[in-house]
Amino acid sequence: MLKNRLILKRASRARFTFIEKISIFLTMRKLFNIDATRRLGRQAHLIYSFLFAVFVFACSTGEEQDNGAGNSVPSSQSSSSSLTIVKSGSLVQVGSQIWFAENTNAEPRKGNKWCYSNFRQNCDTYGGLYDWEAANNVCPSGYRLPSKKDFDALLDLGEKRIVELLNSSSVFNVLLSGQKILDGYDQDFFILLEKNAFWWTSSDDGSKEHAHCYEFNGSRLYPCTNKKIVALSVRCVLNGNTMPSSSSASSSSQRI
Repeated sequence: MLKNRLILKRASRARFTFIEKISIFLTMRKLFNIDATRRLGRQAHLIYSFLFAVFVFACSTGEEQDNGAGNSVPSSQSSSSSLTIVKSGSLVQVGSQIWFAENTNAEPRKGNKWCYSNFRQNCDTYGGLYDWEAANNVCPSGYRLPSKKDFDALLDLGEKRIVELLNSSSVFNVLLSGQKILDGYDQDFFILLEKNAFWWTSSDDGSKEHAHCYEFNGSRLYPCTNKKIVALSVRCVLNGNTMPSSSSASSSSQRI
């Protein structure tokens, strides 16, 4: 009888799956000679049901205590729970991607650029607004207009985390820069300044007139589609995942 109690005590301190717990309990039933106790009727059945409940609870408690003692989390969980952010000059590295830390205000090699409401000060503050042709021809050598896949990689971080990154002045420092559309008379029409930000992607939707974009309203980032003649903001992304040496002189990093 003492031997059986020791088995129960040692087993309760180990960590097992639910199936393993049942298997162990069935083995213990044989050790306790349950066949003999069946003759005792309902009283024995209640005793062993109680013992089984105690056993499962003890195993679960032991597992929680072991986890609380500092056991390492599997690498797949660890990588998803923390993210290294490196800010270096005009660039920010988020995971393996290196983005412009602000909307670009460069002059495109092709296409058209506008400043919101045609005020140059708005370009200095919010960056330029580009039609899709210009967006594909404004990033400097070694950088590109991000694809839909590049933006989706940000969304994979989780909605709450990406919203924090976009709103953080030490990471993406997003200003809600609006967009330029055309009204029914082909006149420039600027809307949604300080309400929404829009960024072009290099991915079109298979048509000649539309391309994919992403929209941010301060609390959510989500995909959109726009006519290629509409003017949106541009964030360039590096062709590679190593921070350029020229940008590493004054850098800071954080884990979130």
